[in-house]
Amino acid sequence: MPPARQEPGPPVPALGPQVAVGNGVESRAGVGEAELLADGVEAIEWNADDSTTVSASKLEWGILRVREALRTGRVDEKRAYLSLARAYHTLVHRTDQSVERRRALVAEEREAYRKLVQLAPEDSDFPVEYVSTFMTDRERIEPLREMLKLRPNDVEMSRLLGECLCNTGQVDDGVRYMRVVARATSKSDPEAMGLLGGMAGYCLRAGARQEDVVAALGDLSDDSKGR
Repeated sequence: MPPARQEPGPPVPALGPQVAVGNGVESRAGVGEAELLADGVEAIEWNADDSTTVSASKLEWGILRVREALRTGRVDEKRAYLSLARAYHTLVHRTDQSVERRRALVAEEREAYRKLVQLAPEDSDFPVEYVSTFMTDRERIEPLREMLKLRPNDVEMSRLLGECLCNTGQVDDGVRYMRVVARATSKSDPEAMGLLGGMAGYCLRAGARQEDVVAALGDLSDDSKGR
């Protein structure tokens, strides 16, 4: 269990090889990796973004415990990095931080989701969360391309990339990705059709020619899923 009180504001425990461990947070000697991970995850879950109260010091304590567990190389990495991502996200959005520290926390959240994409390539949520750590459409274009290299058939990534391209004036490329989405969209799926319609609206508002948008939508087919 995490301690009741900790000194606020220790350095961000980094995901890279240089991880600060002597930052004033107590660490018990001889604790096994499973207990380290369980302690850290529990501290994070009790103080994560959907909690009624948030303790920055306990989140930081949880981050340190999870990082210690990861360094052993003998824990569930997916569980560990998911907890880290939640902790960093909560510190960014639910606690008072300086601009510089907030930037560092966002970078750590981003790196945690990058690890999760590598660990669980079949999970469609992690690429979206990774891309969401970039603030603007222009910043998101390269990360979206990166995710599509790993997941070339990910329709959501293609849709988001097409919208970002249109929003940044790269209309022809945006329409090209709309065609990719249309080919994977079934007319019998109202939710998918709504997303495709929204994408078409992005392209038209960005200056795409109506005939190009109509041609892209012409690739729709009732049996398009799975093609």
